[in-house]
Amino acid sequence: MKLRKTTLLIMSISLLMGSLLPAQEFRREEVEKTAPVRFTNRTNQRMPAARRTLEVENGKKLAKEVAEKQQASFYGVNIKRVFDKEQKGMGADIISLDPKSTFGHINRVQRVLTGYLMQVFNYKQDQAAVLSRFVLYYNATHRQNMDKVKGSYSAAVAASVDPAKVGIDTKWQNWAGQTQILLPLTKNLARPDDTDLDKKEVTDNENATNEDKEDIKKIIEETRTEDKKEIDKKIEEAEKKTEEINKKIQELQKDPEANKEEIKKAEEEKKQVEEDKKDLENQKEDIKKEEEQAKKEENATNTTDTGKTDEGATDTGKTDEGSNTATDTGKTDEGSTDSGNTSDTGKTDENKTDSTTDTGKTDETATDTKKEPLDEKNEISENVVENKILFMRVLKYESGGHYNNELWWIETNKDDALSRSPYNNICSKSFLAIPDAGVLVIGYNGQAHNDEEHHLVMLDKDKLEKKSESKENIHWRSPLEFRDGKIWAIIIDGGKHYIGRFNPDLTLEAKATEDINPYSDITFTKEKLYITGTPAEGQPTTIRIFNRADLKLVKTIDSSKLK
Repeated sequence: MKLRKTTLLIMSISLLMGSLLPAQEFRREEVEKTAPVRFTNRTNQRMPAARRTLEVENGKKLAKEVAEKQQASFYGVNIKRVFDKEQKGMGADIISLDPKSTFGHINRVQRVLTGYLMQVFNYKQDQAAVLSRFVLYYNATHRQNMDKVKGSYSAAVAASVDPAKVGIDTKWQNWAGQTQILLPLTKNLARPDDTDLDKKEVTDNENATNEDKEDIKKIIEETRTEDKKEIDKKIEEAEKKTEEINKKIQELQKDPEANKEEIKKAEEEKKQVEEDKKDLENQKEDIKKEEEQAKKEENATNTTDTGKTDEGATDTGKTDEGSNTATDTGKTDEGSTDSGNTSDTGKTDENKTDSTTDTGKTDETATDTKKEPLDEKNEISENVVENKILFMRVLKYESGGHYNNELWWIETNKDDALSRSPYNNICSKSFLAIPDAGVLVIGYNGQAHNDEEHHLVMLDKDKLEKKSESKENIHWRSPLEFRDGKIWAIIIDGGKHYIGRFNPDLTLEAKATEDINPYSDITFTKEKLYITGTPAEGQPTTIRIFNRADLKLVKTIDSSKLK
């Protein structure tokens, strides 16, 4: 009876929202409050997956040509590299859109940039996707700003751009033939051609959302680690090279007069190798200083934000802008679900496909002890969390059982105010309240989530902002269970599906020894799990029984063998 009342309440709320304001307009209004940059696109037609992949590959093809010739022209895109390490001011890759180019959605531009950054600077796909988003933020913010160009870039770069075209406009009509995207360049001995995107320049955006900032923080940390490893490798190679040259010189010294010229060349080569090694050591020291400075700033933030110490509330220093306002959230690939086709630059389809780790994760030891846990005796419904009545709103059904969903809530202690979670990369049709942890959903990181990995995502209880996510790939239609303080869900690993048990911080505690049907129901007994597959019509049902403690397979029951 209680469940029925809750369902009726949710239906009433949905009808009320529909009568007050069209869903798409309501959503756009919310986005406009938090978006760093908004782009108006030509269409909301969905781009086929093969075409999306092709655009990333086209970006890589442009990068290969730039590496060889310092310029490239392909797919309606022209790129010119203007970079002299000895010149004052930043260099740049100047990316122009041809007058005949057909880009009508900002996601298409971003995908080309993603492929380009992957190839030309050796970034991982998820890193390039986030950085390309910031490149577009940066270029839209500094559209036609020649004072910025002359003040930050070299004279050669300033002379190579058109004041009327520099940057990118927020309206698609003004892209073809009128766009010159700048990728600021800096010296980096760990990257191809000793050149790198100046990440600090493009990511220094005060208006970026909290989730954007968390993404960038993660990428900065990752790339520093990668650069240190590459530099250590190059230093080791330099040391080996020096040893080889010393042996060669030693051999030549056996007849110094006859080998005079060879000895001179070898000594010059040795000098150059030693200079290169010194440059590498200097960069390694610079990275170390950056890490130390970042740690100091983080410690300072933890002790000063909102006047609280590290032992304060979980939501330290977060503002109302902590939403993911990118186009990948519930929006189609060739445009947003908003009427008017207005969107923010979004994460591309390939975002966070490898080495994804608890981005945006807060200090889980800093819980709010003033808040009371749910009391079953008070007969509070399961969808009530911290005085909020939560409900899921289905935006759109996609193919393959995927959904684009939003999580809303009614603030019962604030005149029943209606609000939406800023995290809208939700695929699961249900959510799960986890005591002392937050609200659990299944989310995705890319733009077209039917092509992306999905993860368990924990939202905080205050603003329902993204708090953490699982490293493991989760089946998008997985049931979610919380029992004995553990979370149960279906994992995808190596193309197969397994039942997994997670801790509330979303770390994997155990995984079943045998795979299961992904479309299964889970039945718990005291000592066992019964995983009942949901077969196609007329097909036999398979039930796999696992030991609940260690998730080892006990036996399999196949209904086709029953008489």
